[in-house]
Amino acid sequence: NDRIKLTNTPWGAFRASKLGTSQRTNPDGSFQEAIPEIPKWGTDAERESITNTDQSGGFHVLSETIPTDAEIFMCIKLVNGVYLQRDPCTQDDIDNDGWERFDMIARNIGRSSRRCAYRPSGVLKCGTTDLKPGKNQGASYGPISIKNNRTNEIVFSATGVRHWFYGGTYSSFFTGATEDETTINNNILEGDALIVVRQKHGSGRTEENKMALTFVHGKYPAENGVSHRLRVGVAADTDRDFIILTINARGAGLNVGKHEMYWNREFYAFGRHADAKDVGNTWVDSTAWGWKKYPSEWNGRKIGLYTSASGSTFRAYASERKGDTLPETCDDQALQCEGMSTPTAGYEAFFTIECGKQF
Repeated sequence: NDRIKLTNTPWGAFRASKLGTSQRTNPDGSFQEAIPEIPKWGTDAERESITNTDQSGGFHVLSETIPTDAEIFMCIKLVNGVYLQRDPCTQDDIDNDGWERFDMIARNIGRSSRRCAYRPSGVLKCGTTDLKPGKNQGASYGPISIKNNRTNEIVFSATGVRHWFYGGTYSSFFTGATEDETTINNNILEGDALIVVRQKHGSGRTEENKMALTFVHGKYPAENGVSHRLRVGVAADTDRDFIILTINARGAGLNVGKHEMYWNREFYAFGRHADAKDVGNTWVDSTAWGWKKYPSEWNGRKIGLYTSASGSTFRAYASERKGDTLPETCDDQALQCEGMSTPTAGYEAFFTIECGKQF
């Protein structure tokens, strides 16, 4: 007798380092201000950003973050004996508002001559010394770049940070770094000041032609004050570089019990960000959702699989109406088996097509 009253439709994910800018929509289909730093999933900032779909334009856009000429840093400032953090901050914050760059001094790891080394797990460990007290010693999501203040060059980039400073002899742990260990160590000397740069590196495209994903989810009308809701956030686990994108189907619009099926129609469109708003507004009225009772409302049709005499080719054919029989042949191919387009008593779930020893 249990009934499902909340589910995720869908539970999708996209690389944060590729589609790092999030843009919600207003009920009239216009864009809200873009969010270049998407909040981490489960944080207060992410929960505060949850949007009821009836208060949106019915679609959401993720797009490439295009780097600007100005570098973006992580900063700290001593206020009443306590270090505060600002992330991101700019050179203007440093020059005019008393903020200091979040940085560190490179040191050799233990007795080795290396400043950085990859662990078997793929995490990059770097020997570091904290320049200033009060820095955050926990994890942070990325992506980030590490810049050598001596050479003014980016040494490596990473998709996330496991620990800024860990253990009594301070070490930093970075996830998703791709530069090779030898190159990193050749570009860092013991005692170099390393600057944490939060500027993301894009594909070289401009604001006008940057790529975007338009997720058209629809505007479920509120019933008894409850509507389906949109959630977007960066995964809390820094080993996984993705943005979570989901609709929480809930309330009166989702009340599914035994022998019932919830269904919905949503759209994903890939293209230029310049076209995303028009795409979303074009398709939003074609979204749909509901549920059906089995078997009275499930108008399943027969589906036949046909193969050639040699078994080298096959095709599928669906009948036009419920109850129609399938033809014995389809062109030069013969009927081998039949199934239904909806779950039906007496039929097994059909997940694969097997032809000889190949799937």
